[in-house]
Amino acid sequence: MIISYELNINIIWNRLTEMTEFNDPDNWFEIHRIDNYLYTIRERLDLIEPRFLTKYINNYLIIGEHTAALIDTGTGIHKISAIINKLIADRQLIIINTHNHFDHVLSNHEFSEVYIHKLDYREIADIIDVSYLEDREIESYARFNYKIPNCKIMNILEGGEIFDLGNITIEILHTPGHTPGSICLLSSENHLFTGDVIHYGSMYLPHNYENYDKLLVELKSKIGNKTRLFPGHENYNVGIELIDQFNEVFGKIERAESHYNKFLDANVIEFDKFSIIIEHKE
Repeated sequence: MIISYELNINIIWNRLTEMTEFNDPDNWFEIHRIDNYLYTIRERLDLIEPRFLTKYINNYLIIGEHTAALIDTGTGIHKISAIINKLIADRQLIIINTHNHFDHVLSNHEFSEVYIHKLDYREIADIIDVSYLEDREIESYARFNYKIPNCKIMNILEGGEIFDLGNITIEILHTPGHTPGSICLLSSENHLFTGDVIHYGSMYLPHNYENYDKLLVELKSKIGNKTRLFPGHENYNVGIELIDQFNEVFGKIERAESHYNKFLDANVIEFDKFSIIIEHKE
């Protein structure tokens, strides 16, 4: 069964490679305008590596009167800065990483500085190692020998900071779980940008995941029932029922059947709207 699974993945990868053109930036990003001040800038993680079991990465751009905020910088396949510069005109720009995983930070080096929580910056302070993707032969990574530089200045967040963009503010909420320094961002427009803390699809949990549901209950207590959620993967602009649906599934994890995924080094449990990926610990 394992051999068959690996063969199927290779077949999927070959087909996906035929479908995409990494050298064409015009066809890489999907730009969705939510309203006058909010854009979703999507990328296809499955075209980079389908074994991550995730299709979309969502980066977000909030445009205030005098300042814009880019939430995550994405995969670094092509220059996200070229898109951002066109959208923000002469506004100032701040960059905020929701956490330190590669698919959210690889274009950091296109900018002079970023913000990231103090518990997440050390792993990517100097370089971001994506050598596990060498067999994909992706030019934008290969030119750095799969050791991607970060930006020169990394500003440290602790949680509780408020950024004024002019007519819009965003508050940093420290929500450890997916990573120790994971954050969510709550805007004055009643939008919650959740990074990888909560989203539909494949949810990655650390091996010590037991209190993850309590984290989400606490997060829900800080937002209103009409708050719209904008996760870092898959569906976006969804209601807070996402949290309730996940917590219902969370309560079934211990009784559910799982299978070990060698590539992810994790146990995977399949549910209707979620695939729960739990970090393996020997």
